[in-house]
Amino acid sequence: MPDIVGVIRSNLAYSNFALAAVWAVVAVFVGSALVAWPVFLFVVSGALLLFRPVDRVTWAWSLATVFSGLVLSGYQAYSALAMIGTVFASAAASSFAVFVVFTVVQALVLYSSGAPKSA
Repeated sequence: MPDIVGVIRSNLAYSNFALAAVWAVVAVFVGSALVAWPVFLFVVSGALLLFRPVDRVTWAWSLATVFSGLVLSGYQAYSALAMIGTVFASAAASSFAVFVVFTVVQALVLYSSGAPKSA
């Protein structure tokens, strides 16, 4: 089985584009400008990783982008958790589950972004 950190690191630009696509779907469903920002950030990060992969600014931008996505998806999970006891319990539970999984994926990409290049 291939090392997941190595696979993500070698395809980091494409994982940023995939995360941008997921955030675009979330932004459409939520309809908030706050949730639309990660789409822009991840697209720029993916483009920088494709066209300027050796630049220090590229890696700083990529780490900051994934960290902001991690914080925002964690906040979305927290917001859904707060609504579990209300009349929206079923929608909140499914939203919480989706955003917890998305937070874990973002944490894995963040770890892979900051991993040594030999990984």
